[in-house]
Amino acid sequence: MKKILFSLVALACALTSYAQLSDVVSATLVKGETSQVFYGINSFKEALTAADQTGNTIVLSAGIFSNPGEFTKSVKVCGVGFLPDTENNIGETNVQNGITVRSNDDFTPVVHFEGVYFGGDINLQGTQAIKGTEVVKCSFGSMVFGVEAENTIIRQCYMRGGSSAGKRLIKNLLFMNSYLGGRVYDFSDTSTILLDHCILTYSDSYYYGRYHGPYVYTNCIIGQRDNGNITSGATLYNCVGYQSAMSTGNTNVTVGNYDIGLWQSWGDLFADGQNNLDFYLSGTTTPRTWELKEPTVYVGTDGKACGVVDGEHPWNATPSVPVIVSASVDAKSVPGKLKVNIKAEARPIE
Repeated sequence: MKKILFSLVALACALTSYAQLSDVVSATLVKGETSQVFYGINSFKEALTAADQTGNTIVLSAGIFSNPGEFTKSVKVCGVGFLPDTENNIGETNVQNGITVRSNDDFTPVVHFEGVYFGGDINLQGTQAIKGTEVVKCSFGSMVFGVEAENTIIRQCYMRGGSSAGKRLIKNLLFMNSYLGGRVYDFSDTSTILLDHCILTYSDSYYYGRYHGPYVYTNCIIGQRDNGNITSGATLYNCVGYQSAMSTGNTNVTVGNYDIGLWQSWGDLFADGQNNLDFYLSGTTTPRTWELKEPTVYVGTDGKACGVVDGEHPWNATPSVPVIVSASVDAKSVPGKLKVNIKAEARPIE
């Protein structure tokens, strides 16, 4: 097992280095202790096509990739991040459009995505329930359930839209330390959905009154003062937000929440003083840190500060792919055998 992990790390290092030095995007398919490298904008699709039905890993460099097509295989996809790493001079892994994970009557894929910017939505589709989907430190549009699902985890993600299920049964859907730009709505009333240490911003109130499930929000920051962001039937524990936004339809249960009595505006709440819930600092492309001015005042059910910066998985967009400190061709290389010296360091991750 250690050898496999080492080969993955070494491969990721070499891949990142290649992208840094040559600006050529690449996708590396890892099968056990063997690997195959594909180059160019279609390399992600080629690697996915060449992958086995179960258990392979695809490592993506920085750069722009065409859409790989539907995921009908179990696979782990690792990019270098959905945000540029200016400190280490690493761009983001950008996949055009959205993606679809599809089950069929004979097979249900288990997928894991980490460190990727997807230009569109993540869709789960098919003929049988999809289990064990994980999306970690990614950015994407919405999370759409076109089929029943179980044990889905969205962690440390920038979800630009919302999540819906067309009244389908979704068991154990967990949003952790993530930023959601839209509403979570339209799940069956027997679904189990938890949002913990998340930030939820404005959402179109058109969906108010639709069929909503028993959502639980803990230690979150809830946006939009008037129309509300929380759909009917929810329970909220130790959340921060305007009471009018948290009690939409007068059917929600709120316990231990922090309302306008403690703060007058978002600018009073956050250490950066920005009076909104925008993902970036005003007038810049710099992501916010989401630190609270008074973290000891707004305490969650777990004794940690509300919002994304604390909890079990504090906000950190850096994926597990190591950073290249230096890469050079060894002077002792001989014809037909190129010796490359690569020095890599792990980036601080959680």
